[in-house]
Parts: sequence; structure tokens; C-alpha cells
Amino acid sequence: MTKDSVQELIERIALPRFKCWKSKFHGAGREDIDVRMLGEGRPFILELINPKAPLADLAEIEETIGREYAGRIVVSGLRLVPKKGSQS
Repeated sequence: MTKDSVQELIERIALPRFKCWKSKFHGAGREDIDVRMLGEGRPFILELINPKAPLADLAEIEETIGREYAGRIVVSGLRLVPKKGSQS
């Protein structure tokens, strides 16, 4: 029904900015094509595997996703979260 998942759309923008080639997407709720999202959306975690650039402009990532995928997905409130047990 669709060629892209929410995960794939977000990864296409985020991974190059973190110089990362692999990630794990942890989404809350369903991502089925026949389910409408109402309200504030669903939280998710994009776990980056061995990023070479661990800091990226999150506002720019949000803006680029919004521009590139207008009408498909909106991402807001991105923030970096350290791995549990790591120093911040």
C-alpha cells in the first residue's frame, strides 16, 4: 500500500546527519497504514548505532523532515537522550 515506513522516512534524514549507517526504531503504538494519528502523535526513539557525529542540529532535522515529507509525517520535539548508564 505504501513504499515507505515512518522509520524509513526519519532515517533517510537523520542518519546522514549523525554519520550513522544503522539504527533501531522504537515506536509507541501501531504504524499500520489504515490507522489515523490524532492528537499529539506517538513518541518514538531512534537508537543510533555507532554514530560518528553524535551531535546534530535537531531543529534542522525536524524542519527537513517536514519539508521533504509534507503531508506525510511531522516530527517535533526531538531531543538527544544519553544511553542508560552513560555519562552526560
